[in-house]
Amino acid sequence: MDSPHHYQPLGRTDAAAPRPAEEFEWFRVSKVVGNVRNHGPELIQPIKVDDEA
Repeated sequence: MDSPHHYQPLGRTDAAAPRPAEEFEWFRVSKVVGNVRNHGPELIQPIKVDDEA
């Protein structure tokens, strides 16, 4: 039987490398997003921030 090492490379590939922060799109979220007990579509609704007024 072949070893599992013959099927997968041992090194990290470029696809697994972390992306630079500049490549992400960041969004402000409400504090309710951080609680696992909260569910529902309101969690993905845009929120108004002070600098958008």
